[in-house]
Amino acid sequence: MQFERECESTTAHENISNFFHNSGMKAIFKSFFSIDIGLQIVECKLFKNDVEISVGMGKGSGKEPVLGSEFESLEHYYYNHQRHEKNVRSVIDIIGQNNGLASDPALEFVKEYYVNVDSFKSINKNENLFYPSFLNDTNYVETDLKDNHSSNYSSDNGVASGSSVAEATMHSINELIERDTISKFLIKYGLNQNQDVIANLIDINSLPSRLRRLVFSIEKTVNAELELVKIINIYSIPTYMAVIINKQISPISFYGSGTSLSEEYAIERAITEAFQLFCVSGKEDKNIYYRIEKIWNNIPIMKDMLTLNFINELNKIECSKTKKIELSLNDLLNKEVEILSSHRVDIFRRVILNNKSFSLVQCLIPEFERFNLVLEGQLVLPRIAIDNSK
Repeated sequence: MQFERECESTTAHENISNFFHNSGMKAIFKSFFSIDIGLQIVECKLFKNDVEISVGMGKGSGKEPVLGSEFESLEHYYYNHQRHEKNVRSVIDIIGQNNGLASDPALEFVKEYYVNVDSFKSINKNENLFYPSFLNDTNYVETDLKDNHSSNYSSDNGVASGSSVAEATMHSINELIERDTISKFLIKYGLNQNQDVIANLIDINSLPSRLRRLVFSIEKTVNAELELVKIINIYSIPTYMAVIINKQISPISFYGSGTSLSEEYAIERAITEAFQLFCVSGKEDKNIYYRIEKIWNNIPIMKDMLTLNFINELNKIECSKTKKIELSLNDLLNKEVEILSSHRVDIFRRVILNNKSFSLVQCLIPEFERFNLVLEGQLVLPRIAIDNSK
C-alpha cells in the first residue's frame, strides 16, 4: 500500500471513478515523463456538462500519479465551492482565543474589525477555535478588507484531501509542518534571523539507489542540477526541499518540498514536486516572478533570499540511512499528533466535505509560520517582525 494512504491505490481509484460518475464529472488526463525511468507527472482536468471545472496534478510512479491528480482536482473543486456559515466576531476576540494568534501578522493589521469566521475543532484538546473565513478561503471576500494588507495572508494552507478524514488530516498536518519549516528555513538562512531549524545540503550520491536514480533522471530531463536540502525542525519530523536552479532555462527557481515520518517518502515528495513545477510552468509562474521582482526590487536582502542561491552556502552532508516505517495510517497520524502535543502545539481542524470515497479538511496550527507565501509572490512578513515590535 502507498505510504500515508487509507486503502490500496486500485481501490481508491475505483472509488474516485465512481464518485466522478455519480457526480456527473468526466476526467481527462495528460502525462509528462522523465527520461530513463517511469517517473510520471499527471494532470487531471475535470469537466461537467463539457465545461472545465477543475484541474489537479499528481506525481510518482505506477498508479499513484493518476490517483494523486484525481484527488487534487476534486480538492480544488470543492475548496473553490465551499460555503461559509454567517458567524461574525471581533478580531480582538479571535486573537484572545489562543497564544499562537498573538503574533499572527494577518490579524495584526485588522485588530479593529469584525469579520466572518469558520469554526475549527481541536484534534488534541477539547476546544474550538474561530478563524477568519477570508484567511482560510482565497475566494472569500471580506468587503471592508479587500484592500487591506492582511489579504496577502489568505491561502489554502492546511487544505488536504484523502479517502477518509484521517487520511486527509495526515496530509494536512504534514503540509502545515512542511510550510512552517520551510518558512523558518527562509527566515534563518535567507534573512539571517535566528529560527529553531538546522539545514544542510544532501550529497545526492549518498541517497538510496532508487532516489539517486530518480534525481539523475530528473536532472537529465530538465538539463539542470537538482539540489536537495534537509531541514531539521524541533519535532524531528523529516522535511526536505528540492531546488532546480538554471537561469539559462528560467529566472524562476523550481522548488518542491516534502514532510513525512518516513525520511525516504519526504525526499521523494520534494524531488518529484520540483519536477512537477518544472513540467507545468508557464505564464502564471512568470507573472509570479515579475510580481516578486516588483515587490522586492528595492529591498536587496529579500530579493537575494528569493533567488534561493543561498542554499549553495550550506554545509553538505551525506544522507542518513533511512528506516522503513510500517505503521497504519491511523498509527502514523496518532504518532504525529503525539509529537506535536509533546511540544504543546495545538492542532485544529474543520471538515469541508466527508464522503465515503473522498474527504476534504483544513487544519490550522495557530503558532505556525506562513512566510513561505513570499515564494508565491505574496507580500507577507515573518512572525518575528510582529514579536519584535512588542
